[in-house]
Amino acid sequence: MEKHTSGLVVLSAVLFLLVGFLFGGIYGSETITKEVEVEKIVEIETIVEVEIPTENDYLGNAVSFFWEELGDEDNLLICGNQSYDSDDIELSRLYDDYSINFDEEDYSVDFQIRLTYDEEDSASCRSTWNVNVLYEEDEDEVLTFA
Repeated sequence: MEKHTSGLVVLSAVLFLLVGFLFGGIYGSETITKEVEVEKIVEIETIVEVEIPTENDYLGNAVSFFWEELGDEDNLLICGNQSYDSDDIELSRLYDDYSINFDEEDYSVDFQIRLTYDEEDSASCRSTWNVNVLYEEDEDEVLTFA
């Protein structure tokens, strides 16, 4: 009987422990939720390719603008005492001596150009021009010549 009683005591102790753990797990557990703000600093390396114009780009743009404006400037269409069409005018020489001047918000290109004026029925004429093209920020280009 003693074996029976001690086995019963052990069995009831184990049963009480299981029931205690079960009730403790259900009623004794607390869930705590806490919001935490985390600041995360991320550095991103950015590679940007920038094309920087060369002196030849500035000079080429100025000469192109000169040719665009050639037909609109009556004084450029006269050589000697004769008037020519812009189609009759060719570039004879672009002199190496040119300058590019930069200010804070604008820049100018100064160059010297020789033009050949030629019509089929007349002798050719040549004229040399000192040209200045002014580029102002948010403005149209300004062409001056002498």
